[in-house]
Amino acid sequence: MIDTPRDDEWCIVAEAARRLRVTPAAIRHRIKRRTLEVRPNGNVGHLVRVPRPVPGTDVDTLPSTMLGTVGVSDALIAELRDRIAELQARLASIDAEKASLRQEMAQERAATAQERMAAHEAATAQVAALNALLEEMRRDRDRWHTAATERRGWWPFRRRA
Repeated sequence: MIDTPRDDEWCIVAEAARRLRVTPAAIRHRIKRRTLEVRPNGNVGHLVRVPRPVPGTDVDTLPSTMLGTVGVSDALIAELRDRIAELQARLASIDAEKASLRQEMAQERAATAQERMAAHEAATAQVAALNALLEEMRRDRDRWHTAATERRGWWPFRRRA
């Protein structure tokens, strides 16, 4: 026998949102992502396939006495507690590792800042030395230019009498 969805499972977007306890916009996003099955509804829009909830299976509607009758073995509870303790221990070790990595990262940042300052100071010293050399070269140029113009007259081809 082929499993065909019943017609009562197909509903409009607003009804699907009510059944799934989300907004109609969320239903439309699910339709776009193709996580909900959809079919055209003539010229009106589309129908969304959402199974009807079976009455009496909602946990909120169960009386508290029924919740107590669900048998959970002590062994399962002990196993779950052990697992929780193990996960908490792993979480604590991860937190300790994160703290040590943060401290190491802070030390690396401080070392990098010191190296950057040293490089900046070295570059500043080199710039100052180059500026001093440039000034000395300009003074030499001016001195040579003055000496050359004093040797000859204003007009280089002028005859001397």
